[in-house]
Formats: sequence, structure tokens, C-alpha cells
Amino acid sequence: MQTITLPKQNKKRKPKKEPKFNVVLWNNDYTTFEYVIRILVSILGISVEQAFRFALEVHNTEQAIIFTGTLSQAELIKDKILGYAPDPYSPSNCEPTRLIASLQKATD
Repeated sequence: MQTITLPKQNKKRKPKKEPKFNVVLWNNDYTTFEYVIRILVSILGISVEQAFRFALEVHNTEQAIIFTGTLSQAELIKDKILGYAPDPYSPSNCEPTRLIASLQKATD
């Protein structure tokens, strides 16, 4: 009788973690706090207070990470922000402005 030797099983493989991505909101000189807050509350479902904190961070530091998640989640949020209607509160002497958002790979 012939003995069959099976290859050794590797240790259980952990599922590979999907990389995380940040949605970064950028400052501009024309978008109002009211507009930023309205968009963040609407898209992220956060409180007005949290949206105000993000708006203040963007204003003071030129950018803020407003979301971290999978690539598909981050792209969806970024696209919603970029597709939001122009700021109706912008000063009348400038073009209607939209928020600027981008993606960046999150650090582990």
C-alpha cells in the first residue's frame, strides 16, 4: 500500500485588509461656513456641531480629513461633495463656488 503525503497546510491566512482612504476637504476663500456645514450634515449625517468643527479646521489649517473608509466609500463621499450645488451664499462678486475634496491613502 502506498502512503500519500499531503502538503503541509499553511497557517490560517488572515483576510487581507482593504486599504483605507481619507476624504480631504480643502479650503477656498469664497465658500461660506453655512454651506460647508449644510453639505457635511447632509452627506455625512453628522451633527451641526461636528460639521462646524470640520469647517473651522478647514478654515484654520487649509484642509481637514472628514472621512476615512474603503476606497469605494471614500469615492462616493468625495463625488457627492463635488457634485453638490454651488454655494448660494457666496459673495455676489465671485463665481459660484463648490467645495474641493480629494482622496488620499490613509496611513495605518
